Amino acid sequence: AKNAARNPDAVLAGKVRGALHATFGAVAAEIAVTAQDGFVFLYGDVQSDSVRVRAERIAAGVPGVRSVSNELEVAPGL
Repeated sequence: AKNAARNPDAVLAGKVRGALHATFGAVAAEIAVTAQDGFVFLYGDVQSDSVRVRAERIAAGVPGVRSVSNELEVAPGL
């Protein structure tokens, strides 16, 4: 098994999660982050399109992220 601490994708996903949490606080718990070869994928439900757009922008700004695939769904009743 790969050691997560030495897995650059796991480290990168963690950095993106940290950046999202720093911006959104508890809301970030609804956003799942995975990374593959520097490509970051965002999944989950957020309460508005502005959060969806900001989450993508924040993820894209994390050093080492090559691109972001934004799979977030807007669920207004959240």
